[in-house]
Amino acid sequence: KINSISCFQQAFNEFLAGEKHHDDVSLVLAQFGGGDVRETRAKFHQTEEMNQLLTADIATGNESTWRYNLVLTANELRYVNTIPFMMTYVKEIKSLAHSQSDVFLILTELFLNAVDHGLLGMESHMKLNPDGMEQYLCERSERLAKLDNARIEIDLMGLLFQGKEILRIRVKDSGPGFDWSKKCSDGSLDIPVHSFGRGIALVRALSLRVNYLGVGNDVEVYYLPQNQ
Repeated sequence: KINSISCFQQAFNEFLAGEKHHDDVSLVLAQFGGGDVRETRAKFHQTEEMNQLLTADIATGNESTWRYNLVLTANELRYVNTIPFMMTYVKEIKSLAHSQSDVFLILTELFLNAVDHGLLGMESHMKLNPDGMEQYLCERSERLAKLDNARIEIDLMGLLFQGKEILRIRVKDSGPGFDWSKKCSDGSLDIPVHSFGRGIALVRALSLRVNYLGVGNDVEVYYLPQNQ
């Protein structure tokens, strides 16, 4: 690991060519076990068949312990700091006391996908260009300022299932959606090929189940809080 860090530092210094970098630089080295991605997920979660049964059971006949719903139109989306706002409520739910970071991550990824891709039609490939992230953020800001007749609904619900409380997160936007069945079948939702697009893969790894509904502008996630 030391050699790996040294090699990276050397390569990075050569890339800078004596110039100062404009932001902090962080490096994380992580070692993962080999094997197929599906096998790795199965090690920590239930099998796909059990997930399907679980989702069907949860969705059709289990008791709701609490529920929180938020609807945002284009005007609110321009100024409401949505996820921190919702997390003030989530922090009050006792069953989620040890899962704050997971819930924050899942909510953030689903919400940003709904806004950026569902409503604004942003293309992540823009980030591959030189200064791509800056261009992406500028374009996003311009499109958000012009956004009209748009809507996002976020619904959080605690469900009792076999003596455990499961969190269901559902995010629906008024955009045109996408061909989720194709992306699920070709594996692109699980194994991104670029530096972007990893958020949903991480959400799927953290969750019991992720379902896309309708035309793809409606997604629901079932999450089992820690320490249950």
